[in-house]
Amino acid sequence: MKTMTTGCVLALLMVAGTLTTGLVGEAEALDNGVAFGAYAAPVDGLTNTTAIERLERQLGTTLPMVRTFSKWDDSIGEDKKFHRWIRDGDRQLMASIKPQRGNGQEVRWSDIANAQPGSKIHNEMLALASGVKRYGDTVVLGFHHEPEHKKNLGFGTSSDYKAAFRKLHDVFEQQGVDNVRFAWIMTSWAFEVGDIHPNDRRIAEKWYPGDDVVDYISVQEYNWATCRDNNDSWDTLEEGLEPFMRFARKHPSKQLILAEFGTPEGNNGQKAQWLDETRALFKSGEYKDRFAAILYFHYDDSPNGNNNCDWWLDSSSSALSAATRLANDNFYRADIVAGGGGGGNDGDGGGADPAPPAVPTPVGDGCTATRTGDTVTLSWSDDGRTPAVRRNGSWLTTLTNGTTSYVDLNAPAGATYVIRGGGVTTRACVEGDGNTPDCVVARDGDTVRLEWTDDGGRHVIRRNGKWLATLGRGVDNFVDRNAPNGATYELRTHTGQERIDTPCG
Repeated sequence: MKTMTTGCVLALLMVAGTLTTGLVGEAEALDNGVAFGAYAAPVDGLTNTTAIERLERQLGTTLPMVRTFSKWDDSIGEDKKFHRWIRDGDRQLMASIKPQRGNGQEVRWSDIANAQPGSKIHNEMLALASGVKRYGDTVVLGFHHEPEHKKNLGFGTSSDYKAAFRKLHDVFEQQGVDNVRFAWIMTSWAFEVGDIHPNDRRIAEKWYPGDDVVDYISVQEYNWATCRDNNDSWDTLEEGLEPFMRFARKHPSKQLILAEFGTPEGNNGQKAQWLDETRALFKSGEYKDRFAAILYFHYDDSPNGNNNCDWWLDSSSSALSAATRLANDNFYRADIVAGGGGGGNDGDGGGADPAPPAVPTPVGDGCTATRTGDTVTLSWSDDGRTPAVRRNGSWLTTLTNGTTSYVDLNAPAGATYVIRGGGVTTRACVEGDGNTPDCVVARDGDTVRLEWTDDGGRHVIRRNGKWLATLGRGVDNFVDRNAPNGATYELRTHTGQERIDTPCG
């Protein structure tokens, strides 16, 4: 019988040697920052997957977040191949669901709100909840984005929409789906129209489901300028977002997401300048404090009759260069659910300072794994979250709350396991002396040297809970020559689709 445990070997080694870090350009997500992402239109024979891959090749990096769109009876989460590809590539998922079936049939909001257990609509909600729950990673879920738009008049009234939003939220809650975050997504006009037409049905306040069921207040904002053959003023993103920010300040505890944004090319590098200004904007003031994610709409709306609406990030070499600077900026690679992005702000709305966003806690004190032949038994301490078991980088099973063990009766030789709770990779259980490198640390004055056994993964060094350096593969040491007194270190290892954190004491 072989017993396997994970954890860090805490030791003090006084080691001299030459630093070989192998630093590479791939950015590591920051704990405090904003997640940059995009929707990429699948044109020219591309699929959803290959459209994202092409954009990432152009930007020279993976996207931290991807926006997707689904119909009411579509598969989502674990049940959708595209969503699994997003997760397994270490990207975050923002999925929008429209209550319209694949055959074009609209599902009215009032019918969703009034759906009873056993009904077709209720069963469809259960299927959506199941797909998200078994997905493991956190899903930011938007129910019927831009509901106030005239194209959605057939779905019902604002009161119907709010009731449907709350019903879907309640169904997910009843099914114990603790890895979902609900986004309310409106057009920017909904936050502005009341200034002109005080009784307009599209005013955002009329559509808000409530702070108790909304995790992210979200908006879609574009610089229309010459788009649609208009001759409107060229607006910065900050100018366009101001009406939305007035609403957001009335809800200081809520994080914000820019669910779509874009700009036409303009003249003489205007698009590049607009993107550079955007990059600077979310690092400043209330934008830095409130926004969790911004997602570009990589698309050309001209074929739909909106002339000159070329949103493509590669519409010019200067625009693509600016987009590349944005995508490769470490600030824009935050993990929005595990603590980064938007901490809340009491703004102009008054009231007490809100609590920071909840950070999912690790599953118990760790995981132990014991192998007997082809059988591996995993055990861990319960933390009240829904545990999911992943083997060799793929989902294996999701267990009920309170479960503290799992037996894999057909465990491949050398299999690696990870227990996730609430959508966050927590602690790995690794067979033998496999893929979790022990980390040892030695200090000499202001210099700290870290050493570990290389496992072939890509390594990230974190100091005092913050990103410090990203290392290449084949690296087994790092030297910090300006180490603060009392600094703590963590070795983050990316192996396949898994991310394993090992503390160095």
